[in-house]
Amino acid sequence: LGLPVLVIVARKRRRRNRRRRRGTTAERVAGSFAELVDDVRDLGRPVPPRATRRELASVVGVGARELAARADDATFGADEPTDADVDAAWAAYEDARTTLVSDLGRLARLRARASITSLRGGSR
Repeated sequence: LGLPVLVIVARKRRRRNRRRRRGTTAERVAGSFAELVDDVRDLGRPVPPRATRRELASVVGVGARELAARADDATFGADEPTDADVDAAWAAYEDARTTLVSDLGRLARLRARASITSLRGGSR
């Protein structure tokens, strides 16, 4: 019975690690914001499908504006982000995620971890 949940959690962890460690530094910074949006999706909150990062940030809240700004700067800025920028973006992601789930009970957190919503596609 627990095997499907373990598979889902493992796939999400693999996706998160891929976003964090693969690609250019700009892609890795942008991945931190994409991961937060996927967390919001898995919590069952609505996410507009064609919104910009900053528009999504206003819907998501909880530190998403900082992550959106970092991702936009990394993607569209003149300079390539450094590894320190990547680490800072992922640290900001961790803080935002902690705030996002802080008011949830144990069952709601488990339900979000087991949700396949973000795995079904539509992720940024």
